[in-house]
Amino acid sequence: MMHIHEMLGIDLGSISVKLALIEDGRLVRTMYRRHLGRPYETLAVMLPSIPGWQKKTACVTGSAAKGLGTLAGARPVNEVVGLAAAISAYHPELGSVIEMAGRTRNSCFSGRTAEKASSTISP
Repeated sequence: MMHIHEMLGIDLGSISVKLALIEDGRLVRTMYRRHLGRPYETLAVMLPSIPGWQKKTACVTGSAAKGLGTLAGARPVNEVVGLAAAISAYHPELGSVIEMAGRTRNSCFSGRTAEKASSTISP
């Protein structure tokens, strides 16, 4: 796994914009703001409060991420893929995670937990 000194996580969801700043593998700052249908404008207001945000490596996810990727030349990250990567990096002891979002719910399973869960769910 590649380690980056500073990482800025940007989630442009259907209801809100969330920012997470990670330094040396530690979460050092988070921000949340409802965007009232204007995710890009809300992000533009939030970013200046992160010193040096322009030079930080960033990952973008969420329902409006594709549009931001087009505008900024960034590649959006699938929410479930990003969630699974973060959990495996920062909390490998967890067997499953359920994320409750504005309009979606994501579940991630790992190892034996995934096998057990998939074998107990009937159609």
